[in-house]
Order: sequence, then C-alpha cells, then structure tokens
Amino acid sequence: MIALFLEILIATVVSIMIYSWYWWAPAISFPLIMSIGNQMYEPPILLSNYRRIVDGLLTLSQIGYVISQIIIFHINIGSWYGWLIGGIVGLILMGFMIPRRWWYES
Repeated sequence: MIALFLEILIATVVSIMIYSWYWWAPAISFPLIMSIGNQMYEPPILLSNYRRIVDGLLTLSQIGYVISQIIIFHINIGSWYGWLIGGIVGLILMGFMIPRRWWYES
C-alpha cells in the first residue's frame, strides 16, 4: 500500500513539474507514470479491507486527474469547449491508469 502512495505522489509531483514547461504535458505524464508503476510493481493484496482502500485511492486519484484536466484545458483553451475537450481527454487517458488486476478479477 505504501508503494501505491509513492506511485501517486511521484506521478503528481512529476506532473506539477512538467506543467511549468508545457500546459498539456500533465495530460500525458500522469497516466503514463501510473501505468508504468502498475506494470513494474503490482503488490498482492490479500485482505479485502486493504483492497477497498487501494481501490478508493486509485478512484480518487483518477477523479482528481479528470478534474485537473478539465480545469487546465479550460484555462488554456477557454470557453465551454475547453471544459469538454479536457473532460474527453481526461476520461480517455484515465483508461490507461486502471490496474491490470481489475481486468483479471472481473
């Protein structure tokens, strides 16, 4: 579970640092880092309570990612279509952050 905290923390810090270079870069960097983290290390979660906590943390990070993309695209593109484009991009790229174990369990 500590690995998940570190993964989310590293992805967030890198995305904030990259935002100072290009405003659109966090849209790519956050899901890329999360998917690389899921490929490199997937800890076995045996207890159902911990699994619920981990799933809740991942869901909150994904919702935060989509909200941040909506705000970033609205600030940099403007008008109502900035919100729309940010939401679409966020939802599409959020699909890359889903852990592999969710596919195996369903």
